[in-house]
Amino acid sequence: MLLTEVQTVGCNILVIEPLSVSQDKKEAFIATLQYTLQIEQEFKQVYKLEPDELDSERLGEGKYLLFWEASEGGGGVLSQLLQQPKAF
Repeated sequence: MLLTEVQTVGCNILVIEPLSVSQDKKEAFIATLQYTLQIEQEFKQVYKLEPDELDSERLGEGKYLLFWEASEGGGGVLSQLLQQPKAF
C-alpha cells in the first residue's frame, strides 16, 4: 500500500492508494477502509478522536482515498498511522 502524507500549517492530509489490491476488489477495499477509519468507534477510542475530527473523500474515480484531520490543529492521528505502519 502506498501512503503519502502532506503536512501544512494546521493541516494533516493522508492520501491512500491500495497498490497490492486487484482492480476488481479495489472499490470494496477503499469503502471498507474509509468506513473503518472514519466511523468505527474502536479506532476513535484508540486514537482518542472526537466524532467529527477525521474526514475523508474518495478521489480519482475511487482509486484514491483522501483523509484529513478536520479539527483545528489536528490530533496527529494521520502522522501516527504513518509512523506505525502496522497500525493499519
